[in-house]
Amino acid sequence: MVLPISCPPSVIGGAFDWSLDWGKAAAVVGVGVSVVALWLLYRQVLEARRTFEGQTFLALTLQIQDERVRAARGRLYELVEGGASGNALLQHAAEIEPALQILDVLATMLDAQMLPRQPLMSNWGGMIARCWQAGEPFVRARRAREGRADLWQGFERLALEAVRLEDAKRK
Repeated sequence: MVLPISCPPSVIGGAFDWSLDWGKAAAVVGVGVSVVALWLLYRQVLEARRTFEGQTFLALTLQIQDERVRAARGRLYELVEGGASGNALLQHAAEIEPALQILDVLATMLDAQMLPRQPLMSNWGGMIARCWQAGEPFVRARRAREGRADLWQGFERLALEAVRLEDAKRK
């Protein structure tokens, strides 16, 4: 339906016939509303992702700082500083594995893009690098003993990245 709209001559300098097609107007409004709705949906998805990442970050922080995991890290450092090597470390597997396992889980979550890499590496990069430097002989001995070259590969990739970042900070 087309409705003529007239403006007084004083507004536009004379009579002017604006024809308004209400179907086209409704289509334009509909497109505008759709764009706004999509933008709001996009914002909501972003906020949901941020919430998920925050909750996951908090849960992982609690796991990494869990007393059992902290004790395992301390025991690993203590054994390595005392001169223990790969095979000697294998005798203490039950004591030190929790420290390495949680970092392998962290690596898996980062590889799956469940968490943002930068805040984790800036917060825990030094600890990850130190755990790898201390735990590498143990990991290699376990891989050899079990014949599993893939054991804790995620942790190794993450740790090597952390070592590079820590070295870059020092330079």
